[in-house]
Amino acid sequence: MTGSSLLAIARERGGWLVLAMLALQVGTLAMRGVMLGPEAHLLVAGILVLSLLAGAAVLWLPERAVQAVESGVRAVHARDVRASAALLLVSFALLFANVFLQQPHAWDERGILDAAPRIATFGFGGLIESYRVNPWLGPQHPPLPPLLYAVVWALGGASVFAMRMVGVVLGCGVVLLAFRIGARLFDRTIGFAGAALLLTTPLFVRTASAATNDIPLMFLFCLAILFGIRLLEAPSDRRAVALGVVIGIGLLTKYTMVFVYPVLLALLLPFGRPPRIWRLLAIVLAVSLGMLAVWLVLASTAGILERQTAKVGQLATVSTRSTRWALQGLFVRLPSALGIYAIPVILLGMWDCARSARSVRSANGFALAWLFGIGVPLVVTLPVNRFFLPAFPAVTIVMALALADRRANAVRVALLLAALCGITLLYYAWVDLSIPLSLYGGPSAPASAGTSAGSGP
Repeated sequence: MTGSSLLAIARERGGWLVLAMLALQVGTLAMRGVMLGPEAHLLVAGILVLSLLAGAAVLWLPERAVQAVESGVRAVHARDVRASAALLLVSFALLFANVFLQQPHAWDERGILDAAPRIATFGFGGLIESYRVNPWLGPQHPPLPPLLYAVVWALGGASVFAMRMVGVVLGCGVVLLAFRIGARLFDRTIGFAGAALLLTTPLFVRTASAATNDIPLMFLFCLAILFGIRLLEAPSDRRAVALGVVIGIGLLTKYTMVFVYPVLLALLLPFGRPPRIWRLLAIVLAVSLGMLAVWLVLASTAGILERQTAKVGQLATVSTRSTRWALQGLFVRLPSALGIYAIPVILLGMWDCARSARSVRSANGFALAWLFGIGVPLVVTLPVNRFFLPAFPAVTIVMALALADRRANAVRVALLLAALCGITLLYYAWVDLSIPLSLYGGPSAPASAGTSAGSGP
């Protein structure tokens, strides 16, 4: 086969996009191999070879095989029930498998495993005591996640496995909500593709198979957006109250739920202003902020609020105090969380959205507003990769739009995204499970404020 014919195949089969994805993956692995030293060279070389083989397999996959995959996917998402069942099955299988591929007591697990048994045993007194002695909970977090895990503990789930299953269940819920949101905003094809592509982002898979407060927040964030869509489709006071309750629960889960307010306002782009908009907004704000106010009064009475205010204020100025840290968050940690190989697809999707949202009043405009409505505030305050998770469904919707505009190559690119995510997860599993537990500080070690040994890709 001549060089010109190879170039022709590459051009016809999305080769340039595939090669860009592979170049980013290989380049990142090479840099990690240099940084980690000779003892990691064999592992990095193996992962690098697997990545190249995946790219070659996708590029030279016979066209009839591509058409068979496309036909199968089309048949699966032809009906809502069938699409939801397929997404649920695949997401549960992937997240459940990853439960066993992470070091115990990473992420938020040390703090959660310290607080949950104390709260389950001593109730409200145990909660207040946890705020006094638990360095993960006390300085910065609201009470619902430890209460949720304490309920699981009290019901017999006294293990890391049981705690992680909470993340698995809610992670599956996030995938289904992403499907419903995408289908409501665009169509069933975009909704299905956007939800499926969530499972090609390493950070989502890893956090949704661990015990954290990030996946409960992500679930509530997506649920609030779906409830916001329903409210604009059929405005009523009852739906406004329901949306306010969901937001309130989110604020009591993690304070970064506050970013949902501007994202919900951006829903006016595709749906327009409903009648009685000020009344509906007042109800949503009154219910959600009223729920938060109850907690803040209790926290002030218990002597918790002053400490949390100081800590949250300190964290919110990290970017302004360290530009280098902010740039690393934006250009290193976030791309790794999404999958460095996905960056070309994301950029193409953002470009397509920007071009097709000339009137701004479109679902494409909302997808960008969702993405930037979370991303920009975090970049200028605290760009920790996990904090971007509520924007991940917007990112994968943008990716789905990019693939929809390149249907001839969409299957090959999607298969490569899935393959490189699986390979990346194998890399993280190997590295994570090879670290002696003592280096994490053990089950009783104090959890750091906002980071852990497993803080992400």
